[in-house]
Amino acid sequence: MNEKTTVAHCDYIFGDGKQLIYIQCLNTRPHYYTINIDSNIDVDDQDIMSELTEECLDKIEEQYGRHSEEQDDFPAVASGCGWSWGLEEI
Repeated sequence: MNEKTTVAHCDYIFGDGKQLIYIQCLNTRPHYYTINIDSNIDVDDQDIMSELTEECLDKIEEQYGRHSEEQDDFPAVASGCGWSWGLEEI
């Protein structure tokens, strides 16, 4: 069965918001989130991005809620098994 991919954009903007990244929680693949971050953030720096991704997931969770028995559908955040990120072209 092919599941349609859903993208949920977070309204919070980090810095100038000129870079768009995606964050994909392993538990909710193929769905993912997008969020705007500052253009000076080096998305190739693993340490910076790991810390920023956690901050982003907090903001996404504020907007969409956390995965639970009561709220188990995407876009509720289910980040317990890890995530991946990358740069989206604007």
